[in-house]
Amino acid sequence: MSGIDWSEASCASVGFGAADEWFPDKGGSNRQAKAICEGCPLRQECLDFALTEGLDHGIFGGLSVKERRALGAPRPRHERPINHGTEGGWKTHKRRGETPCSECVYATSEAKRVRDLRRAS
Repeated sequence: MSGIDWSEASCASVGFGAADEWFPDKGGSNRQAKAICEGCPLRQECLDFALTEGLDHGIFGGLSVKERRALGAPRPRHERPINHGTEGGWKTHKRRGETPCSECVYATSEAKRVRDLRRAS
């Protein structure tokens, strides 16, 4: 993680064996992880890293995801893969501002042709 010597972090001496502390389930307790972060000499660097990377999980710099978002951290954008060769794939390409691939163009033209045939009958 970046050019920082993370071995100086308070959490490095504790270890990450208890992942539930650093990455608690929704509603789980994160008090112990936050207490470890409290006196950490790299707390700000850790928080900056989480904010820069847009991490949407875990305790970083003593703050939860919810608390980082309150600071204005952007929500990470999880792009779904394109289902090529479908009309939905064509729409995804367009929504992303991309030129649709030939498979998606063909699938969309076929779907339109079938709709037109159904309307005509």
